[in-house]
Amino acid sequence: MLDDSTRYVWIGIDADNQLFSIRSRVSEIKKQYNTADSGITPPFHISLKMPFQLSDSVNEITQSLYSFFSNLKSFAIPVKGYEYHENIVWIKMNESDVLNRISDELNAMLLTRYGIGLHQYDGAHCFHVTLFMDGDAEKVKKCYDSILDETLPDVIIAERFMVGISNSGEPGSYHVIREFTSET
Repeated sequence: MLDDSTRYVWIGIDADNQLFSIRSRVSEIKKQYNTADSGITPPFHISLKMPFQLSDSVNEITQSLYSFFSNLKSFAIPVKGYEYHENIVWIKMNESDVLNRISDELNAMLLTRYGIGLHQYDGAHCFHVTLFMDGDAEKVKKCYDSILDETLPDVIIAERFMVGISNSGEPGSYHVIREFTSET
């Protein structure tokens, strides 16, 4: 049984095993430039929804997410490449009808069952894997330049989904509480 005093929930696709060599390199670069850890590090992931504050039972929502994800078949997410935006570096995913549909259905289920609406970024969400994030844009740019020679896969296979929780909602404070595997 999970503690219902936990108040922030995050939902994502596990990309960690598929980006193992990149994760190792990112860890080295973070140490070299002393950047902040962000999000859930590790595992690498593609967020499906901005984290949200929870007023209902974590157990109840986790069970609904299990039902949702267990009915999905695994699918490929095309990888676009590395991107740098002032204080963040990520691996951007190409647009995907399947990924957009799953995100839309997930958001609709959370709204209908739990009254959890869209965050301002959910509607125009850019699916990505965060690599570096720091308030110092110069450090982040150095990290970006340092990772560019690391080869990316053409696709990431979405077959494992994760739910993370945090008491504060601050980046770096989330931990995975449940993993789900889709149908193959």
